[in-house]
Amino acid sequence: MDDEFKIIGAGLPRTGTASLQKALEILGFGPTYHMFEVFKDAQKGKDWLAAFEARRRGENVDWKQLVKGYRSGIDAPVSEVFIEMFKADPSMKVILTHRPADDWMKSINGTIMEVTQPLFGFLIYWVPEPYWQRRMALEGLFPLFREKYGDPGLHEGVMSARMEEAKREIPADRLLIFRVQEGWEPLCKFLEVPVPSVPFPRVNDAAALDKFFGGMVQKGILRWFMVLASAAGAASIIIPKVQKLMKA
Repeated sequence: MDDEFKIIGAGLPRTGTASLQKALEILGFGPTYHMFEVFKDAQKGKDWLAAFEARRRGENVDWKQLVKGYRSGIDAPVSEVFIEMFKADPSMKVILTHRPADDWMKSINGTIMEVTQPLFGFLIYWVPEPYWQRRMALEGLFPLFREKYGDPGLHEGVMSARMEEAKREIPADRLLIFRVQEGWEPLCKFLEVPVPSVPFPRVNDAAALDKFFGGMVQKGILRWFMVLASAAGAASIIIPKVQKLMKA
């Protein structure tokens, strides 16, 4: 296997993407780009935001450059440009994970939609990684969702719309519509690799997301304390000087 990026996950977030990431890496198609890569690196959030802004201006974007060093990519933001990436390289294979729309919407509301809340944005303001991930989501991903699927961007109808979109834009021999509950057989057949001897991974990233968001909020609160303490210290020095000047 070469090191070129060749597999795109077109599935929406919270459709088994963490399990698929692990499966692809077991099969030798790693490293696999996932939203967690953006969570871990503020620069990646900046780069994706700049790319989405360039797209809105009608400029050509080299999406593949954003995943340089990876052999596959799933979940947002990669999944939201699967058509553009495939058209740039039609030799790629596309895997669309899905789940029942009502369950998916409940999962979305209980996890990643938390980053859209103003309180979360306030608390993590001084922490670069979630700050830029949140900006990338609010200013890049969500406008794209609304452009493609109408207001409010994410709703139950998006699941079926995404499947129809994939069927319309991707040739049938390059597309696998897949539920992770199906296990290794359809995935390995599509990727033309042997079925491994280990069980298909079952990863629920909700716990990982909760842990990550909780850690970032704690870090954010600590940094707010540092900022406010610094401001209070500065004020204790400046205010007496100002008062002295005013009395002079």
